[in-house]
Amino acid sequence: MTISKIIFISLLFSGTVSSGNSCNKHDKPDEILWAKNIRLKWSYFQGTVPEFNGTVTALSQISLSVKYYNKSEIKKARAYCVFNKYGSWVKEKTDLGLQHEQLHFNIGEYCKRLLQNKIDSVITRNRYITELTIETIFRESKEYHKKMQLLYDSETSHGVYTLQQNTWEEKVEDWLKQTK
Repeated sequence: MTISKIIFISLLFSGTVSSGNSCNKHDKPDEILWAKNIRLKWSYFQGTVPEFNGTVTALSQISLSVKYYNKSEIKKARAYCVFNKYGSWVKEKTDLGLQHEQLHFNIGEYCKRLLQNKIDSVITRNRYITELTIETIFRESKEYHKKMQLLYDSETSHGVYTLQQNTWEEKVEDWLKQTK
C-alpha cells in the first residue's frame, strides 16, 4: 500500500435552506440521508470520475440542508445530512477508502445534529424562529462543517495515517453519542 495510491479527498461542501409543504419529507432518489444503520457502499458513488492525473481516488459530496414550512414564524424546522450519489465518485475501491468516506458522512451527521440543536434551542426559547435566523445559523454550521472535514483530512492525511484515522473514528463515535 503506497501513500500515492491511498489518498482520498473527502467532499464537496454544499448546503441548502428551503421552505416547502413539509419539513419532514425528503424524497430525492439521488441522495442518501444519514442513518445509524446505513453504511456507504462504493455502488453509491455514481458520479463521473474527473479526468486529471492526481492521486485522488474518491470524492464524497456530503451536504447539510434545512427544510421548514411557513416563512414568517417558523415553529418547526428539520436539518438533514445527505450524501449525493451523482456528486460522489470513486476511481479506486478499497476498504480503507470506504471507511474514510463513511467517517466524512458521520462528521456531516454530527454537524447536522449541532445545527438542529441550535435551531431547536431558538424555537424553544422564542416559540418560533425566523427565516433570517435559520439562514444565519445554517451559514455558521456550514462553515463549521467545512472546517471539521478539512481538519479530519489534514490530520489523517486523507485516511493514510491509520492511527489518526482510528482516533478520529473514536472521536466521531463519541460525538454522535453525545448529540442524539
